[in-house]
Amino acid sequence: MFNTKVFLLTRITYTLPDYPHLVNDFVWQFEDIAPDLITLNTFIEYWHKNVEAEIRCIEVSQSQPQSFFNADIIYNA
Repeated sequence: MFNTKVFLLTRITYTLPDYPHLVNDFVWQFEDIAPDLITLNTFIEYWHKNVEAEIRCIEVSQSQPQSFFNADIIYNA
């Protein structure tokens, strides 16, 4: 498969350890290289190592409206 630049909209739903019942969203738009999505995977790895918040769900949509997939398939949070 060819490496292609895609525009992604990512929504990370997370909770903080001090407030586990309060749900937060982090929304991020950026360009990445499909199918590997190196930028997204690097960010998620950074989050797990350096951020105390627990990721509950990651949703990623590509620049094509018909392409919607859950990033849990790409990276098990």
